[in-house]
Amino acid sequence: MRFRIGVALVVLLHVPGVAFAQDTRAEEVARLQAEKAQQLRPYEPSRGEKAIDLASRMLAAGHGAYPWVGSAYPGGSFTLGAGYRHSLGDTGVYNLLGGWSVKNYKVARADVKLPEFAHRHIVITAHGGWLDAPEVAFYGLGNDSPKDGKTTYEYTPTTVGATGTLRLTNWLSAGAGADYLSVDSSIADVTYLVSRAGVGIDWRPAPDYSRRGGLYRLEWTSHDDRDVGTFTFRQLEAELVQLLPLFHESSIIALRGLATTTDVDAGQTIPVFMLPSLGGGTNLRGYPSWRFRDRHRLLLSAEYRWTPAQVIDMALFADAGKVAANRSDLDLDGLKSDIGIGVRLHGPSFTAMRLDFARGREGWVINIGGGAAF
Repeated sequence: MRFRIGVALVVLLHVPGVAFAQDTRAEEVARLQAEKAQQLRPYEPSRGEKAIDLASRMLAAGHGAYPWVGSAYPGGSFTLGAGYRHSLGDTGVYNLLGGWSVKNYKVARADVKLPEFAHRHIVITAHGGWLDAPEVAFYGLGNDSPKDGKTTYEYTPTTVGATGTLRLTNWLSAGAGADYLSVDSSIADVTYLVSRAGVGIDWRPAPDYSRRGGLYRLEWTSHDDRDVGTFTFRQLEAELVQLLPLFHESSIIALRGLATTTDVDAGQTIPVFMLPSLGGGTNLRGYPSWRFRDRHRLLLSAEYRWTPAQVIDMALFADAGKVAANRSDLDLDGLKSDIGIGVRLHGPSFTAMRLDFARGREGWVINIGGGAAF
């Protein structure tokens, strides 16, 4: 009997203490949470993040004025300009653009995409452009042209043309077009009627910035000399681009192959400024723009791209390529190569600016441009 009374007393003495301790801990947790809530503040982006966000929204806008940073022409260096874009109907758009580079290169372009019709299977675009490039580099012909043999020439083309595209499916299309091209140059003046036709398979979400998909295209072009009659030639170009996503597209492997060949009839020749070339911001990036030229070219590129921030991509890349006077020499012997690293400012479907640091066998090259490398 005494034992039972003792147990009861212990329970009565200790249970209220346990309950009191639990209440005290709960009150302490609530107090700490209240203090923490008072210290919370909305996230404030840095000035750099605000600037990038503003630029992305302006460039992605469907209409209105926008700033433009890129390259007026390969070798023209950093170009600053502005554009104006406005929609035409539901699916059409026109775009006006002008820019001036630090090397005094000047460019003006106008593009018009008419509203799509035939259930959005037919697309017609028109374009016009003018360029003034006062010092375009020329190192000679061939894959072994010497670096110290560099000269320059003036190049001022004016272009007006139109293209029609038939979308057979969401990813398969065929098209044809024609341009009037007038070139004033310190090498030769020539006027061309340019005819072109091509077919392509493109299953990338957007041509100017994608993290998956691929592009496989074949294009034939004829340049008919309407002045002297001695600069007529034909060109065939094939390109393959494959984007392989990794880790839910947080990084990708991008691969590219490009081959260009030209043909001329007896008694005809190709002006230097119309020859296929390698070197610069979109091909063989470890060499200066226009470093190698000849009638035929081959290029292989690979990139590993990742996204360290919302609108910034980084890339490690490597290129290899060659030019040749004969088509039979487009093999893997004697390829020029480079490696490099780049940073790209982009939006959901466009690349606003690229900055690449690349090293080839002749030293380092810095390339600044707009649009995707490939």
